[in-house]
Amino acid sequence: MKQENLDRLALPEKRLKSGGKVREVLSGSAAASAGIEPGDRIIAVDGHSVHDILEYSFRTAGASMVFTVLKKDGGVEQIQLTRNPDDDIGISFQDLTFDEIRICCNRCLFCFIEQLPPRLRRTLYVKDDDFRHSFFFGNFITLTNLEPADVDRILEQRLSPLYISVHTTDDELRCRLMGTRRAGGILEKLRQLVTGGISLHIQIVVCPGINDGPALDRTLLDLMSLGRRVESVGIVPVGLTKYQRNSAQIRPFTALEAAALIRQVQLHQLEQLNRVGERRIFLADEWYLLAQASIPDYEEYEDFPQLENGIGLVRNLWHDYEQMKKYLKKSRQNWSKYLVLTGASGKLALQPLIADINRSMDSQIAVMAVPSQFFGGNVTVTGLVTGEDIVRHLAGDDLSDFRKLIVPDVMLNHDNQLFLDDMSIAELRRQLKMEIEIAKTSAKGLLTALDMLDSQEGRKRLRNKNKVSRWH
Repeated sequence: MKQENLDRLALPEKRLKSGGKVREVLSGSAAASAGIEPGDRIIAVDGHSVHDILEYSFRTAGASMVFTVLKKDGGVEQIQLTRNPDDDIGISFQDLTFDEIRICCNRCLFCFIEQLPPRLRRTLYVKDDDFRHSFFFGNFITLTNLEPADVDRILEQRLSPLYISVHTTDDELRCRLMGTRRAGGILEKLRQLVTGGISLHIQIVVCPGINDGPALDRTLLDLMSLGRRVESVGIVPVGLTKYQRNSAQIRPFTALEAAALIRQVQLHQLEQLNRVGERRIFLADEWYLLAQASIPDYEEYEDFPQLENGIGLVRNLWHDYEQMKKYLKKSRQNWSKYLVLTGASGKLALQPLIADINRSMDSQIAVMAVPSQFFGGNVTVTGLVTGEDIVRHLAGDDLSDFRKLIVPDVMLNHDNQLFLDDMSIAELRRQLKMEIEIAKTSAKGLLTALDMLDSQEGRKRLRNKNKVSRWH
């Protein structure tokens, strides 16, 4: 599950009562007129149980319905509600899902959550494998906990697209990788979804010597055979921390292996390009950075279908920066020195931008890669740099030449207050005794933090113009 989505969710409370708890009722709405109040629970609509906001929306699409309501005083009422179909019913709920989050029960050899150190905040250990969160947030799920009734609901309510972690289409190998016999039959499950009109984005986490080589070839051929409802396949390398429990079975890729895998996948991309006019298969940026290979051109990522999965971030960042150069301040002044912090992979992405900014603006901006000692292993991504890592790496350095530190928001939780190790941004400021600016992890965010965009007018014109680009 993506970090920003993990932080968005609270661990589900143990509910003795089912249904969706009403957080707010809009004044003058049909719900208010029917007597529904904050604190009530919507148990069912027209006799159908509702387990989440998606099911509630599906069941309340008409003009007239009967709610089964568990009132906040403990009584149960049947409430007839009539409204204009164009009007909002007027109910907002406390949670997106009304029952427990579907937790992953697999024991994947490479599970990143099981490689986390102890004593982090509780939400980081949630092994979300909920098909509703896949639809809500684009989280990857495994389908191993899906029951026939769940599949029927996905097809009936057209919950599309979904994001599926496949890893391999070889049943025996998938069961081994994921530590459960329920991992088998993946092709049949995918075929049922695409036949039912559900579009899919697929993830393959590749482990060297396990599901690469011929196994990867077979997986890609099988997935492409499912047709255009498989909209994208993203291939990412296994991520390992120093807390991994399967070090005897899994290791990181070498640079040579990464280069070979790039060439292998390029053949599949070329075949798809010739056959259907699209590549449909994409490699995570880590492969190119590890192999020291050229990042593909902007057009080769097509519509960037898996940008949030680390695929195309570098190229999108560079492209966005080129689009924004026209909005840089025209005056060439001697800018104060800034130090931009990032991860090891992020430095490779940022260095060309920083060098160009320094040339264009006569500035003295430095970029520093902070090693992830907290997680160790081969962790190089910016989002896993902790406050402790930053303090340790900068300890003893003379920072007096720098006026400000720039910290990307991808290192912090959703409200930009805590690093993964629960160090607050305020504590980091206190320990380093420096001014710290939090930057949105995009070209626009970086230039805004550096105060280099020309005017509010220029910023307004850039707002929402481009895709989000995260410092890798």
